[in-house]
Amino acid sequence: MTAHAKRLGLFAWIYSGLLVLSSVSSIAFLLSFFGDLSGTFLQSSWEDFQEGFRSPLSVWYSVMFIVILASVVGAVVFIICSIVANFRMGLKLRRMPPPTRRSVIVSSILSLISSIFGGIFLLPFGVALCIYGVWFATNKEGRDYLAG
Repeated sequence: MTAHAKRLGLFAWIYSGLLVLSSVSSIAFLLSFFGDLSGTFLQSSWEDFQEGFRSPLSVWYSVMFIVILASVVGAVVFIICSIVANFRMGLKLRRMPPPTRRSVIVSSILSLISSIFGGIFLLPFGVALCIYGVWFATNKEGRDYLAG
């Protein structure tokens, strides 16, 4: 096993942990905001239901409720996929048989994209992991190791 494979596997695990911490705090914030918005939506909907939905504000609250719900669900699904991909990459790089080049590159690109969801805190780590993973998968030593 090469030193680069060990380092890349360790970095992928560390990034997965950072992504979990960042995601939990972000989701907690979004859910608190979502709770406030849903309370406003439900109150507005009940009042508008009694009045016959004449207020344009009820339509706005309904649209925002659906948009925030869809974005939270989409972000959670994508982040879970990224966490699993990085953890698997870290595990496979430290054991035999090694992962394929394609899976290392895909996991690296997922790290880059998921760093956008993590905000400014995770952006340098995601970019560095992406660059290092793609470099490892495309250089001679990495290709030889990943070929088995």
